[in-house]
Amino acid sequence: MPPGRAGPICIIPGRPRRLLAAHFTGTTISSQGIPGQIAYASTKAGLEGAEATLTKEAIFLGVHAAIVHPGFTKTPMVQVLGEEYIKKNILPYTRLGRLIEPTEIAEAICFLISNSEVSGRLWADAGVASTLLSLENITWYCYGS
Repeated sequence: MPPGRAGPICIIPGRPRRLLAAHFTGTTISSQGIPGQIAYASTKAGLEGAEATLTKEAIFLGVHAAIVHPGFTKTPMVQVLGEEYIKKNILPYTRLGRLIEPTEIAEAICFLISNSEVSGRLWADAGVASTLLSLENITWYCYGS
């Protein structure tokens, strides 16, 4: 099993009564796809299945589960694409016209963890998913500041 999925699956069943929130970090790439990223996208898509299953299994134990799907975030993994590529191929598809700051993703995660009534998916993607997915599949949006 890929490392990105093995951790959550091994950790969560062992301590469901102590855990109040199970948070997963997905990616918009898992639903959109991107050339050259099959392993990354499929691993993150597996986390979506883990979140959905845990939401149904653990809710009766007081555990809420959620997944944040960050869009293109200002991290070394994205910045290695180069400034010109980012300006031409990524920024035009965001409503913010910039990469998302890591602190904005952290705020989205804190929102999910601190709100026990929220379970499901949050798209913290600067509006990228809204241009590619139907609104039926989207639970929440977080656009940053």
